[in-house]
Amino acid sequence: MPSFLLYYAITQNSIDATKVILGVAFLIYIISGLRRLIEFNIKVEVGEAEKYFTGVPTPLGAILLWILYLLYSYNIISNPYIITILVLFIAWSLIATKGLDTHRKESSMTKTLQKYLNL
Repeated sequence: MPSFLLYYAITQNSIDATKVILGVAFLIYIISGLRRLIEFNIKVEVGEAEKYFTGVPTPLGAILLWILYLLYSYNIISNPYIITILVLFIAWSLIATKGLDTHRKESSMTKTLQKYLNL
């Protein structure tokens, strides 16, 4: 839904070429989000879900689009082509394959405390 809101806000007074370019960019964003959700569901069903995130989670992608909408609405970023580039970057980040490890390394103090508590 944020993608449609942002698309209609930007294309309200735009020429046809801009509408087509933005339309393609937002379709890429929507397909990237769907691909991410489908891939995650398949991995969970097969049992191959990793313990780290790969790419930006879909709800965060929607929040980032909402932030772009606010930036455009308040004329902080008024160029629709810059918004298009940012939308494509968010779409790419949804399907990025580089994993981000969410496990924190234990500090030496934590290991020491666990060692003494287990005695």
